[in-house]
Amino acid sequence: MFFYLPLESYRERYTYLMSSENGWMEQRFKELGVDFYRVSGKTLSNTKFVETGIVLDYFGRAYYSLLQNAEVVRLIKEGVIKDGDILYYEDFWTPGMEAVQYAAELAGIKLDIYAMLHAQTVDKYDFTVKLKKWMRHYEIGQSKFMKGIFVSSEYLQDLCTEAGLDNVFKVGLPYNKDFILQNFLNESIKKKNQVIFSSRFDEEKNPLFFVEFAKYCKQQGEDFEFIFTSSAKEFKSNSEYIKRKMIEAEKEGIIKIKTNLTKKEYYIETTKICHKLIDNEELDEKFKINIKEYNTNTNKDG
Repeated sequence: MFFYLPLESYRERYTYLMSSENGWMEQRFKELGVDFYRVSGKTLSNTKFVETGIVLDYFGRAYYSLLQNAEVVRLIKEGVIKDGDILYYEDFWTPGMEAVQYAAELAGIKLDIYAMLHAQTVDKYDFTVKLKKWMRHYEIGQSKFMKGIFVSSEYLQDLCTEAGLDNVFKVGLPYNKDFILQNFLNESIKKKNQVIFSSRFDEEKNPLFFVEFAKYCKQQGEDFEFIFTSSAKEFKSNSEYIKRKMIEAEKEGIIKIKTNLTKKEYYIETTKICHKLIDNEELDEKFKINIKEYNTNTNKDG
């Protein structure tokens, strides 16, 4: 049996489309005829927003993951999860996974455990790097009992291997182009000269470079709108300096900041873009997602 352990769904993350019930992943499982069992955790809040944290909610991620793995342990004890079954975790960082291996191994049950690794301490720009002193040991240890760790690029695969993680495979990223085309593409939307920054407004994403680029283009007389988009409820960043500079740039008419966007509103913005972007195997994971979105909305056949 194939057991699917999804990430919790946040409106400002692409898990909102990928990880929800009957989301991208589950739709694909059904298309391929995969008989799967969904194992979810429980959330601390029903807001569907990241309330504390950067990528995922600090408290929400820990709580959801631990209850998710507690449920896996219960399923092992009750004989639902058996020897030879497959567990797929949507995120390598799912606290409590070691308890699953502990219970299964001592009970004489061999499980094939897989997970998608999105960054972790191997990436010097990831927010977890400040936890490297203890987290790196956990990452290496966890890789020892896993059958496979999936990453989006050869670059990230090399970082993992150099850090001492085992069983790392490059597989690309999950993305459902047909779903986007069917649900969000609108041929009547007028194309515009606009440039969109759709990453988080945090230091590691370097949003101030985008601000400076927008300022330069304005000075050169280029007729483009530069827009920051987010599905977060409000404008936030892990740097007060970045927040201040972006607010100043918006007041000066250099950029626009659009927050609290629904997924439909976000994809309408990307549909307006006139130009197709070229994908590259070794791009940052978030940038690869952005390019897939833009190419979907600017060229249905691309």
